[in-house]
Amino acid sequence: MKYMLSQPVLSGRIGKWIVSLIEFNLEYVPQKSVKGQALANFLADHPNGIETPEIADVDTVTIKPWKMWFDGSKTSQMAGIGVVLESPQSLKTKFGFQINEGDCTNNQAEYEALILGLELLLALKVDIVEVFGDSQLVINQVKGDFGCHSVGLKPYHQYVKLLIKQFHMITFTYVPRFFNGEADAVAQRASGFKFITDENREFCQLTLRKSLSMLKHRYTDLEVCEITTSPSSNDWRQPLIDYLTKPDAKTDRATRLRSVNYIMYNGELFKRGADGLLLKCLGKVDAFRIMAEVHEGKSYYIKEN
Repeated sequence: MKYMLSQPVLSGRIGKWIVSLIEFNLEYVPQKSVKGQALANFLADHPNGIETPEIADVDTVTIKPWKMWFDGSKTSQMAGIGVVLESPQSLKTKFGFQINEGDCTNNQAEYEALILGLELLLALKVDIVEVFGDSQLVINQVKGDFGCHSVGLKPYHQYVKLLIKQFHMITFTYVPRFFNGEADAVAQRASGFKFITDENREFCQLTLRKSLSMLKHRYTDLEVCEITTSPSSNDWRQPLIDYLTKPDAKTDRATRLRSVNYIMYNGELFKRGADGLLLKCLGKVDAFRIMAEVHEGKSYYIKEN
């Protein structure tokens, strides 16, 4: 239409149409763009008659997990473990077990308590649980923050990992001993560290339990390898030993200055302490072995002849 009205001279069919439309007062007006507000006003003025149903309010559903506290206690006679389970209805149940294992360490007792609690939860068909313990070593090893390299703890750690896979959701949290008092009290009474009185007898019915050292009783096939390493030839003690044994031999100045605080006694290297005590010098392999044994709860003492 714009083309027909704007051309001064047209021929053919279009020219005939122009002649026919001359009697009408026609004016070309370009189409304006339809903005969003105009479209919204149009839809508001011309409803389609279909009512939109109201969306019903939906209440959120939260799942309250089970909670478990565990602790282990070790004495010279036996070890004891304590477990406290709390249901979503805030009902608490306490379990105490005695482990008749003379060589059980503190950390092994902690693992025993953790394993007992997880087995009880699995027997109750629980799949969501929050676990609390006052052993930083056990909690961090289970979470993966610490590595488990001890041969004595490796079977426990592997078995706990197998139990964890059977839960849908499980979390581990370290808490100070003050917040783990109930499980600690049950464990100490189970190990004989504290006596059972008439006031606490109702929740301290103790049961003898086999230690995890016999893994065949749990029908679990685990392989744990112990790696024995030979002492390194680059022993930090060797230059001092060589110099103190043969003072006339050629030795560097740094070794001679260091040797002032060291002596040889019965073929062993000792360092003089500030209080006059002799401190035995250890190599890397012996240092790692003793640190691991002390960390597992074994104690050492020096017997004077």
